[in-house]
Amino acid sequence: MSKYKPLMLVVLLIIVIITGWYFTRSYPPQSKLSSVEEIHVKALLKEMKTHCVGRYLVDLPTSFTLSTGAEPLDKNQWIANVKWPERSYNTYITSKRMYYPAFEQMLKRREKELSKTRTDNPANMPFLKKIWPLPAGMNGVIFERNLGISADDAIRTLEAYIYSEGVAMKIQKESINDLAPRYKKDRERRGSETNYIPGDLDKLSNLLSRLRGREEDEIPRGAGSCIANAFIAAQTSWREEEDIAFVFSSENLLGINFVIDTDNSTREEISLLDRADEITKILSEVDAKIIRKGRREINNMKAEEMLASGPKWGSVNPVYIFNLFINETQGSNKTPYFNAILTNEGNSDIPFTGYNQDELMAMWDTITQTVRMRPGTL
Repeated sequence: MSKYKPLMLVVLLIIVIITGWYFTRSYPPQSKLSSVEEIHVKALLKEMKTHCVGRYLVDLPTSFTLSTGAEPLDKNQWIANVKWPERSYNTYITSKRMYYPAFEQMLKRREKELSKTRTDNPANMPFLKKIWPLPAGMNGVIFERNLGISADDAIRTLEAYIYSEGVAMKIQKESINDLAPRYKKDRERRGSETNYIPGDLDKLSNLLSRLRGREEDEIPRGAGSCIANAFIAAQTSWREEEDIAFVFSSENLLGINFVIDTDNSTREEISLLDRADEITKILSEVDAKIIRKGRREINNMKAEEMLASGPKWGSVNPVYIFNLFINETQGSNKTPYFNAILTNEGNSDIPFTGYNQDELMAMWDTITQTVRMRPGTL
């Protein structure tokens, strides 16, 4: 027997043990909190509430409230957009809870404003081209107007409003109508006329018929997607791309936002962890670093996460950017893309939360572990 054989067996055994440990070690690693830190975290996570976000559900502490969908509609704080493949223009959506009399007054003010608007070129008048009523049973209107006071009136904006179950919604998209006589030469040069208005009105009316208001904590049962204050029932007649955003904040976590972005079309060629080297290099240029990264199994879904930290300009407190991705390379209706972010990056003027890095990571782990597909969404 070779004198090296026992040594080789020992080396082989060590390799097997290390390999087994590598592939079976738990991720994410369990946070090691002090007794005081555990009290902080348990106090924040004591009561949780389920939120419907796109086609997913996630549980957040009850202190978190939805910031998205709180601005006046004329601020155009878009909370979602929908796109149909045959059109290059997106359809943008925003919402706000409102009493119906206030909604009616808003429409009257808007009609008056559009009617009085003057264009730079008199040939583009009137600015408000037409007012389209909504189909029977729907409360609202569609204003067909010029894109802007300086734009040729062949480029139109369809500005729609609908009221449902205590929620006012504004839906806006660009369109084209070049049937005016002064565009004759353009039509002859192209060999055809362009009037997308009838088709866009049909698609827009269909979308409006699938929109309904909802309470923040309502969990719909049918197929479709949740947006702030509302629900979009699924479309089955044609392909429809959706992109939906939510921003949550908490008075108990001043300066921290929990952001969710979800859609049914994102298909990145390279996943988050495969971009880790490139991200590390970029972070190092601003003295930031990755504090944790890895793959997770969350409610039968494969996820990748990356938690980064770095110095905050003008502050002694660090910047935190925690990211979690699901279906980053295979976004579809059945496997919708999902990105959750916890960050204090954009809040330089707000005092930093009293929670430290380990506590934030423990909160992050608990919250993100609740992400799951909403039953019935498909």
